[in-house]
Amino acid sequence: MDIDASDSSSAYQDGALVQQEAIQYPYYIQVANEVKEELPAIREYKENNPFFFGKSMYSDVAPDNASWLASNGQYNARSIYPDCYDWLLAHIGETITANGGKVVLSTDTFTDYDWVVNTGDETFRLPLLDGSESLPGDARESLVLDTNTGVHSIVKAKNGFYNILINSSTAVSFVCETGNNYESAFSDSSRTTRTSLFALANQEFLYAWSGDTTNLTASSNIFFVPAVGNGILYYYVGDTVQDASLINAGAVLEQLANKADINAGNFSEIGKSYLSGLSMPSDRYIDLTLGASGSTYTAPANGYVALKKEATAGGQAVLIESSNKISSRSVSTATGQEPSVTIPVFRGDSFTVTYGAGGATRYFKFIYSKGEN
Repeated sequence: MDIDASDSSSAYQDGALVQQEAIQYPYYIQVANEVKEELPAIREYKENNPFFFGKSMYSDVAPDNASWLASNGQYNARSIYPDCYDWLLAHIGETITANGGKVVLSTDTFTDYDWVVNTGDETFRLPLLDGSESLPGDARESLVLDTNTGVHSIVKAKNGFYNILINSSTAVSFVCETGNNYESAFSDSSRTTRTSLFALANQEFLYAWSGDTTNLTASSNIFFVPAVGNGILYYYVGDTVQDASLINAGAVLEQLANKADINAGNFSEIGKSYLSGLSMPSDRYIDLTLGASGSTYTAPANGYVALKKEATAGGQAVLIESSNKISSRSVSTATGQEPSVTIPVFRGDSFTVTYGAGGATRYFKFIYSKGEN
């Protein structure tokens, strides 16, 4: 059956007109847009840090943590530890520890308990002692007591105390030396109880008997009591990133994209040239203070150590040797010559300077590598 639409009525049976369908427009809901978030190569995280500047600790094991710096008498650069240096600078002249430790300038008189700041080259030295060396611990080591006549020596590679108990039926004297400190304990025939001596010693302990030592009883003995402060002394010098997972690896690779072909597994020629150039000497340096021949120093960063001295005779040498066994030596052949040496060092390397040249020091400096900002 054929139907002609033109013959059809546009009204329902009750006379109402059929409503034309409204035009339908497509629509959508936007749930996200493409906005690139700029992320730093290393994200900053804040935490409730229980440590603070001036806090110290002794440890037999070196902390796997750059926030703690060993105190070996070295001077440390502000460029590496800016927060700690600025904190010390703000407390010059103040006593900041219970043992009387102060923050003083390098031109002032200072003790092993003081923080020392050199404003000339912007370096600082940590205290060599924190006071816990004079506190006995709760351990005790029994030692062999040598009762022969003469001077005897005991060497302990730690701080501590010697506790000596003497018991004799005849007159006996006992004298000991720890450093320049002398102590003595006596036991004689009129005594029926033991004489006790408690002596502080950093390392070497010397003692001597006099009198008849054949009557010393078995109850005469000697003990070593380690101090609370043993091991290497460390100080907190500021926050550092310790967790590699905090590093945004993508951002790091993006920063290196024009310098090294990381994705291809090898360095591009431009990349190799750039990276090798970072180890070259820069125009930044700090003057170092030359100590006695044989003195040891610590490199504040990656770079180079350079020394030039005037010779007062032929055959005078200058030598620098690092803990990595990198060394350089120069010898004069006549008076007035200026032997000079330069070696590369890594941050934290120790290096020893030995010299026979007795003339003026022309320069002794640390030169930063270009990669050190």
